Amino acid sequence: MSFQTNLESLNNVARKDLRDLSYTYAVLANDARNTNLADDNIAEDPPVTGDTGAFAQSWSGLRGEIVKVLDACAGNAVKIGRAMEHVVDTYAATDARIADAMARQTESLNHTPA
Repeated sequence: MSFQTNLESLNNVARKDLRDLSYTYAVLANDARNTNLADDNIAEDPPVTGDTGAFAQSWSGLRGEIVKVLDACAGNAVKIGRAMEHVVDTYAATDARIADAMARQTESLNHTPA
């Protein structure tokens, strides 16, 4: 019984939780990608002088790294979810085959030749 519950939990993680996590990372990456140096919170900082300012260049580089990391996290969550889906499906199929084989074996043992 606990194996079935754990398999169900693993299935939920694979098919729902990791997809949700991937989506969250993708949204964050998109938000970071869309930040603009002209936004009020950055434009008011004195070192910023358009796209050529030292702060603007530093932020642009940092933003690029943040986007890369978030994109990688989103992609990795999808890959891990797919691998876990495969594990769940394999175990479920194996369990179904074993259950079917055991039922046939039990049935054959309960029949005595006439």
